[in-house]
Amino acid sequence: MTKKKGRTLSIILYILGAFIALVFAGSIIWANFELPFYFDYTSAAVRTENQGKSDLNCPTILTTKETGIISPEIPNNTDKTLNPVFHGEISYLGGIVREFEFKPTILPGESSHIEIEVNEDDIVYYFMILVRTFQFPTYKTPAQVGSCAIVMLPIPFLTGNQVYYLSLLVIILSFAAGIFLWIKYNHPLQGQSQKTLSIMILLAILLLAAIFSGIFGGWMLGLLLLVLIVLLIMVAVVFIANSPPAKE
Repeated sequence: MTKKKGRTLSIILYILGAFIALVFAGSIIWANFELPFYFDYTSAAVRTENQGKSDLNCPTILTTKETGIISPEIPNNTDKTLNPVFHGEISYLGGIVREFEFKPTILPGESSHIEIEVNEDDIVYYFMILVRTFQFPTYKTPAQVGSCAIVMLPIPFLTGNQVYYLSLLVIILSFAAGIFLWIKYNHPLQGQSQKTLSIMILLAILLLAAIFSGIFGGWMLGLLLLVLIVLLIMVAVVFIANSPPAKE
């Protein structure tokens, strides 16, 4: 393979990984960004002081092939049997909410495992499912709140987990292959090729950081990273456009 073809392949692979990473990060961060604004947070229950965080397990990505499960874990760390009231709201078609409520009996030292199903009927804003829960205070147990955002994709032949891990694999492999080929077909690295490599590595790190910020619900950090990524892409385009072509 000639140096020119090697560089071209390097850029194609890298852009593929960057595009998938940007869509992946952007969709998850957007869903988490919308979460605080979707539900009515003016209710007295939600404004109760001294709240804790509920252990709320939600999938990050679902597809229309499957039904997702929201599974809060409600522990009883007291010396009495409890019957806590666990209330929740899920986004629903038309911008309304679908409510649910449980009042499990939990023996001392044990936990109650609840499962709530979500599916494509719960999608709002085209691709996201938003969930909020509230556990009312009871004996020696403060109020507990929880929330999560799920991205649902219109893919009928893969599950959410398959899309999640396949996307991460393609992103990482595309970045690694693109950077490897750039180094190989620009050896020895100097001048423009060295600066381009630095931009490629920095952009890859920022995109991966944005993805994991979204996965862990850090939408504020994720938005900041996306702004930095867009600025870096603009700088890179200007830099490459004004640089002389690489020598063969």
